[in-house]
Amino acid sequence: MESFKRRLKSQADQFRRACLGAANQIFSPTNFSPFQLKSFADWLASLRLASRSPYRKDAPRERDYFNLRKMIVVSTLKSIVYGIDSSDGTIIWHLYLGRNIKPLRSSLGDEKIPLYVQRTTAHYHFSPVATVVAADESTGHTVLISFDPITGTVSERKVLSVQVKRIELLPYTNPHTHKHHLVMLDNNNQVILYPEYDGAMEQHAPVYLFNFNTAGDLEGFALNVALRKLLPVWKVKLGFSAEQKVVAVAAKPFHQKVHSAGRVLGNRSVLYKYVNPNLVAVASHDPIHSLLQIHLVDAVSGYIVYNAKQNKIAGPVHLVHCENWLAYSYWNEKGRRMEIAVVELYEGLEQTDALHYNSLTPTLMPNVAAVSQAYIFPQGITALGVTETGW
Repeated sequence: MESFKRRLKSQADQFRRACLGAANQIFSPTNFSPFQLKSFADWLASLRLASRSPYRKDAPRERDYFNLRKMIVVSTLKSIVYGIDSSDGTIIWHLYLGRNIKPLRSSLGDEKIPLYVQRTTAHYHFSPVATVVAADESTGHTVLISFDPITGTVSERKVLSVQVKRIELLPYTNPHTHKHHLVMLDNNNQVILYPEYDGAMEQHAPVYLFNFNTAGDLEGFALNVALRKLLPVWKVKLGFSAEQKVVAVAAKPFHQKVHSAGRVLGNRSVLYKYVNPNLVAVASHDPIHSLLQIHLVDAVSGYIVYNAKQNKIAGPVHLVHCENWLAYSYWNEKGRRMEIAVVELYEGLEQTDALHYNSLTPTLMPNVAAVSQAYIFPQGITALGVTETGW
């Protein structure tokens, strides 16, 4: 009975605020001026424009019933971070990082200010935390700025005395703070943690990292978080020509969920998916000979699971990698059209391990079946992504 009363009270309060908000929009001095307009239709149009006015800071932030309304946090190369309401695109807040901030440069040569969500709103007794990483323009040192992604309030600004070449988010959280730690590597492969290591993660297994350069030299490392040590595990040279360069790399999201283990065939047997979570897709392109090559590499063992070549291909090339499939876009010079190719990997009619995949005892290459198909896309493509849902 008490919960029912609280529900009625909450709904009545929401209805009251909605009515007051509508009345403020209609009868505000800026909108209630029909005599200055040509017609009643113009006045209604002004009301519609007023509904898209900037967000009021005094308005309460509420979750919608289906949890579809989100805060979109965007980092830009102009050293500004924006918080955008996903329902109508209104800019809720913005955060200026500073004049002396410059973007970082990735292994592929792209400039970006990476954004990492270290703690979400799932833990109600803690504030959410997001961190952007940039570089100091004068010294080149790494700058970390942590803030609340809901309000845009800065909680910490830290400057490291080194330059970092690699930044990753640990796949598990600190059991006390429920926060994902950032792992950074400097030019000497020294391990730096942010926030500082507090001895609460010693029970976890090593984390494997994957490094590459545009010439096709791949290298795998095992990271011991407790000891802050990076141990080399394997090295692979893909044997590129002088003109061939790596143009795109895509790994699987560490938080992805596989909703179905396989595909049911017509004879009622099941073709099981090859859901190796450590698989990394590497796309290389030779613009002189119009050659595109795709490699799927196990980042733990260095094992090349899949390799394919396509001729008469031009860039740009975009990758998206999830579950047992890889999708990539390219320009087909022969057909003079944009295409999207999809590759699906399957283990076969028997599944190796449904719960825990082990890359150190991998599925042999003859047992992995690849099914590929290309599709015509009528427009140009600037980015590819995979949808996420909590239902």
